[in-house]
Amino acid sequence: MREVYRITSWRQRREADRDWENDLGKAPRWGFEGEIAEEMGQYRNHGVKHLYKKGDANEIRYLNCD
Repeated sequence: MREVYRITSWRQRREADRDWENDLGKAPRWGFEGEIAEEMGQYRNHGVKHLYKKGDANEIRYLNCD
């Protein structure tokens, strides 16, 4: 299932996070704390492939950020 979240804060990845041990000895990676964005339910379980061009290197895309 794919979900849509409203980010409330950013933090470095830590021991309880999935695959955290792959980061040992490397530059820190970041994650977020958040809550499900109920008002954006129309985006649940939908793909985002159409938002990227072939060869895009960055997997993060910000939309509607005012």
